[in-house]
Amino acid sequence: MRFDAIAGTLYVIEGTPPDGSPANLLAELYDTCNGLPRVSQGYAYANGIRLEYRSPVSGRMNIHLTNNPGGVWRGSAIASQFAR
Repeated sequence: MRFDAIAGTLYVIEGTPPDGSPANLLAELYDTCNGLPRVSQGYAYANGIRLEYRSPVSGRMNIHLTNNPGGVWRGSAIASQFAR
């Protein structure tokens, strides 16, 4: 997933698995395809994520959403929301 960030804008990325899902979500936010994440979020004792990021510059941002463990069926893993 990707979006065009606007400098100075606060972005909130949330992911919430359905009730009863064994999913444990992780979100990483990248400004390049081959670099390290700018920020990441994966709570140790909660299955959902909430990542807040204020973009210092305008440009393309990439969101990588994954599940740990990876074997959980995708339909059980991700119900996401993106707001600015």
